[in-house]
Amino acid sequence: MRRSSSFAVAVLIAATPASAPLAPPSAVAMPGQHAATKGDNPEARRTIDALNRLESQGYADFSDFGATGGNFSAMAAQDGRRVRVIVNPDTGEIRAQ
Repeated sequence: MRRSSSFAVAVLIAATPASAPLAPPSAVAMPGQHAATKGDNPEARRTIDALNRLESQGYADFSDFGATGGNFSAMAAQDGRRVRVIVNPDTGEIRAQ
């Protein structure tokens, strides 16, 4: 009996394609867009919108990204310099400090 269960596991492993995708294409982010998962909450959507807005305006290399009141702040690079940015994903406003 033990032999047949080992055989079944081996068959399952062998039958699984090595190139099977890890995520469905709809869950993979396109360049310049951060991925969202189905059923994400409104705050997750706002976070993704903030990141997408920053990238669309030429900001990159984010660090220290987080919520600050109703906005999001981060350190980001633009035109070769690092700046602290505040972004409101609801209005799209970005302030560099």
